[in-house]
Amino acid sequence: MNLNGEQILEYVPESALVIDNTAFIISTNEIFLTQYGVKRRMYTGHKLALKDLVKFNQVSDEYLIDKTLREITFTVIPSSMIENGLLAARKIGDQFILIFKDISVEVQFHSKYKIQLDELAEYSRSLEEKVKVRTKEISESNQFISGMLDSLNQAIVVIDADGNCLPHHTTNCTSIFKTQGIRTWFKKKTKRAR
Repeated sequence: MNLNGEQILEYVPESALVIDNTAFIISTNEIFLTQYGVKRRMYTGHKLALKDLVKFNQVSDEYLIDKTLREITFTVIPSSMIENGLLAARKIGDQFILIFKDISVEVQFHSKYKIQLDELAEYSRSLEEKVKVRTKEISESNQFISGMLDSLNQAIVVIDADGNCLPHHTTNCTSIFKTQGIRTWFKKKTKRAR
């Protein structure tokens, strides 16, 4: 079964129109009429050139027919709607079917997505810098506390709930307990006490 462009129109889920080989409009689908506010009577009963209905920016009508898919900007003249979209052109017999895919929503999503990615990258850079600054502050604070505790000339050890000596102790522990391995020494003493 061979279908012509007009018969195919009812199966096209996007705005579409059929033109003859001289670029005069033969028919449009309902989606095209509704989306762009075009009245069927504009081309019914007389010839209406494609250029009188749709103005393609930077593209001639003849060039459109030669391409199968192209991103374009176009204006639908009766409604003055300017659209960014994809145009697919397909020759069927002595007719051409032109399918218009509005991509303005996709362009908006892409722009919004790019802005969000840029914001996320900036937040990531900012967060990395904050982590560096905070890590330096904590390191300086730990050094200050260690220095302060070491200056007390006291043996200070940290013991967990099980009585194990943790690796945190003052430097005076080695001179007071007369050993380098304070954790080992402390462990031996606590085992004897139990």
